[in-house]
Amino acid sequence: MLPILLALAAFHVPVGCSMTVPPAPFQGATGVYLAAPLPNGLMPQTGTIQLRPGICLYLDQSRGQTWADLESTTEALYVLAHELAHSYGIRNEDGATCIGARLVGFVARKIGATNERMIGAAYRLATARYSQPCQGWDSHGDPWTSTAVNDSSFEG
Repeated sequence: MLPILLALAAFHVPVGCSMTVPPAPFQGATGVYLAAPLPNGLMPQTGTIQLRPGICLYLDQSRGQTWADLESTTEALYVLAHELAHSYGIRNEDGATCIGARLVGFVARKIGATNERMIGAAYRLATARYSQPCQGWDSHGDPWTSTAVNDSSFEG
């Protein structure tokens, strides 16, 4: 597990892999961003992300040339990307879902994944699976739109 912990240190917030029981409002969650909201309702960038150990195992496997399970690895990348969206200030679940799906490739590359064919497949799978919340989110003129934050242009 140490290699993935080192890779996760590249993000702007601490990411841990030891969540066994999610905090009370998040039963069943595979990852959470823990931070107290600011008075303006935004989430600060000073919290922490906690992931279940199984998520971190799939993240670690994504760093190799072959992925044993595209579905599970994509889900792990998405969980981390979703929580990162929260850490960048997106409090709304639909917004974090939409943006998280679009950041899957970014997250994969950031933690050291190098198989571009698998990264592309994961990105397509995540955006197809989690595109429903994006339908209303993109059209509101919000700065967090698909053109402002997407897999290829985000430099977070």
